[in-house]
Amino acid sequence: MTILETRKLSRRFGALNAVSDVSLSLEAGEVRAIIGPNGAGKTTLFNLITGKLAPTGGKVIFEGADVTGVPAHALVRRGIGRSFQITNIFPRLSVFENILVGVLAGRGKTTNLFASLLSFETEAAEAREILDRVELGAKAGLPVSALSHGERRNLELGLTLALNPRLILLDEPTAGMSVEETASTVALIRRVAQSATVLFTEHDMGIVFSIADNISVLHQGSIIAEGTPEEIKGNRTVQVAYLGEEA
Repeated sequence: MTILETRKLSRRFGALNAVSDVSLSLEAGEVRAIIGPNGAGKTTLFNLITGKLAPTGGKVIFEGADVTGVPAHALVRRGIGRSFQITNIFPRLSVFENILVGVLAGRGKTTNLFASLLSFETEAAEAREILDRVELGAKAGLPVSALSHGERRNLELGLTLALNPRLILLDEPTAGMSVEETASTVALIRRVAQSATVLFTEHDMGIVFSIADNISVLHQGSIIAEGTPEEIKGNRTVQVAYLGEEA
């Protein structure tokens, strides 16, 4: 079943075509990578899909419904989550409390939630389960400020999972991570992909080729190639435009 389509999706900034007639189709359960050089339009494309930007032209279709121009908060309710750029982390709350707030928000139980967070037993159990999934169970009682960069990324992903998304967009999920943190995040993405469709951008081609089912290559705002990792590795156009002659 097709979960996401973009149909000739475009966004102009003055004379600049940041995204130009991009048409994508993702199947439910697929792990799709969007790759391309800096300035190719990857983040703008993500912003269009997640409602942070309105398109100049084209459509976004999610689970068969036209969601073009639907604001980001409404798309979250519909089942689209975007991780690693979430701004609603509460630095004065514990790691556990952050996830619990996310679970409560996902269930529409945000009224007076700060007054009695621990009174929500069912939601608290779900929050602990999510923390275990993102490998932060042992850090539940710590403040967010005590987390490493990689652990904060995991917390952001946990907040996204708390909203039960069926489609997750990850923008450069391993950026700035150590080797150990990167390996842990790659394993985490693989686990998340078992229960959700994943669309991600990443500069590390080793990571892309190891976890993506299919790859779309964006260059100067347009898709220049699509295929499996092996097909993309052998694509001469991609080699010249992005991967380099040594690919």
